[in-house]
This record gives sequence, structure tokens and C-alpha cells, in this order.
Amino acid sequence: MNYRILFITTLAAALLLLCGSPLLAQEDKEEGKIGSLEKEVSKDKDADEEENDDSSDDGDSDGNFFANLALELTGRAALGVFIIFPNEDSLLYGGSYRNCYFSDYPYADPEEGLFSQTVGKKFSVNISGHYFYDEENLTGYAVRARFSPLTFASAEVHFTDLTEKLSTREDHLKIYNIFINYNRLRLERWAFWWGLGLKGLQGDETYNGFAFNLGTEVYPARPVSVTLNYSGGFINGTYLPEFFGSLNLHLYRFAIFAGYQYWSAGGAKIDGLVGGVRLFF
Repeated sequence: MNYRILFITTLAAALLLLCGSPLLAQEDKEEGKIGSLEKEVSKDKDADEEENDDSSDDGDSDGNFFANLALELTGRAALGVFIIFPNEDSLLYGGSYRNCYFSDYPYADPEEGLFSQTVGKKFSVNISGHYFYDEENLTGYAVRARFSPLTFASAEVHFTDLTEKLSTREDHLKIYNIFINYNRLRLERWAFWWGLGLKGLQGDETYNGFAFNLGTEVYPARPVSVTLNYSGGFINGTYLPEFFGSLNLHLYRFAIFAGYQYWSAGGAKIDGLVGGVRLFF
């Protein structure tokens, strides 16, 4: 009788183990927003690209003419927006690009933001740190820095560390950007820059790829400024855009800010509120 009870108990335990293993596998595969973003980046895009290539049609000569015309007009417009336009130094910089300096810090002069056309220095450094909040279970911290050894050029670095608390585990994702920027507009009330560089993700796997950067900061009135920054990277065949926007309040060499930040890839998205401090050297 005892052997029967032992046999039935052992058989029941084995059945429970077999039935429970799919549940355990599902728990191991629990996926949140970080996991969804990583999955989109890790997808193999080769098959999709081959299908798109096979289904492409040849354009006619008229289509090529208008396409080339549009390309030329776009190129001329882009040259003015991103590089230079005629008589720019006379219109914007008092006759010479040499009339461009960095302020000691934004609003050191009440009428000037980061740049000055009267007096100042030829280099600038600013570093910020902020807290990211998506939901109670998805938070992170970030560091952003810009070093400008020349008034027309800067190096920019961003690093974000995200943590998502799932029901069975924690998921982590690090996102980083490195850019070399051209400070396109260096006006007292308006700064605009663009650059090229690298964007990367480090989670279960590490991915990185070519990226571009666009940024602007407007100084409407002391002590307020508005920062907008958009970058996009091509990682493992997937386009990964990132947006950062903040409202800044300046106090001497410090600024406190609050804003919004997001990343997306395919159908996955991480977005939330940010708040932090910025320091100018």
C-alpha cells in the first residue's frame, strides 16, 4: 500500500513539474517596455530589405527629371540651413564671424544667452544630470555633456541608464550617444547645432550604429530658456529616434530644468518626464 501511495505521489509531482515548466518559461520571457524596445532593435531586417528590393519598379525619365530637380532644390536649401547662406556674417554677426563669443554663462548679460557678440570667451563646457520617470516601475538617470573648444564646434555625449521592475525580475538598458557638432547659429537669443556620431544600446546584447543630432536652445527672456534636441540612429537596420525637450530656469552658473524624453523603435516606445540640474563652466 505504501508503494502505491509513493508511486502516485511521484507521478503527481512529475505531472506538476511538466505542467508548470511552460509557466516558468513564460515567466522567464516576461517582457516590459525595455524588452520590447530591445526586441525591435534585434530583429533581422535582411529579409524585409530583399523583399523591398525585389518589388521595386524602374522609374521613367520624367520621374527622374523631377526627382533630380527636387533633389537640387533641397540641396540648395539644406546648404543654407545647415552650412551657410550668402552675406550671413553681415546679417547676423555684425560683419564678421569673429564677433562671436561664449558668455560666461547664460544671462550673464540679461540680453544674451549662451553666445555673445560683444565680449566673452572662446570655449564653453556644460554638464547636466537628470532623473527619468516613465512609470513607477520604469525609471532611470542620465548625464549629458557638451564641450565646445571653438565657438563653431562642440563634442556632445549622452548616457542614460534605465531600470524596469517586472513582476519576476529587473530589466536594464543603457543608451549612449556621441556626437561631433557644428554650432550652426550662434546668436545671442538663439543657438542651433547639428552633428554626426554614434548611438548605442546595451542590454542583453550590445548594438550601435551611425547617428545624427539636431539641437536648439532659445533664450526669450531672463531667466528662461527652452531646449529641444532630436537625434536618430540606424542600429541593426532599425531606426531609433530620441527626443529631449526641457524648460530651463537659469541662476548664475546653474540651471534647473523639467521636461520630456522619449525613445522608440518599430512599435515599441519608452517615454517619460525628466527633471535635473545643469552646470556651466
